[in-house]
Amino acid sequence: MDIAQLKEKIIAEIHSTNDNAFLESFLEYILIETGQIDCIDLVDKKQLKQLNKAIKQADNGQTIPHEQVMQMAKKWIHKTNS
Repeated sequence: MDIAQLKEKIIAEIHSTNDNAFLESFLEYILIETGQIDCIDLVDKKQLKQLNKAIKQADNGQTIPHEQVMQMAKKWIHKTNS
C-alpha cells in the first residue's frame, strides 16, 4: 500500500467511526508524534504529582526489581480471575 492509499484508508476509517474516545486518542497520538504537543500536556495535576513522587523514589533507590513486580502482577491477575 503506498502512502496515498494509506491516507485514503485512514480517512475512510475516521469517517466511518462514531467512537469519540478512539478519535480523541488518535488525534492525541498525531499531535504528540508531530511535536504539536508533549505527552506531559495530557497529564493532570494529580498524575503529575504522582509521577514526580515516583521519580524521586527511583532517584533515592526506592525501586522494586522487575522479577518481583512480575510475581506481584501474577498474584493480582490470579486474584482477579478467581
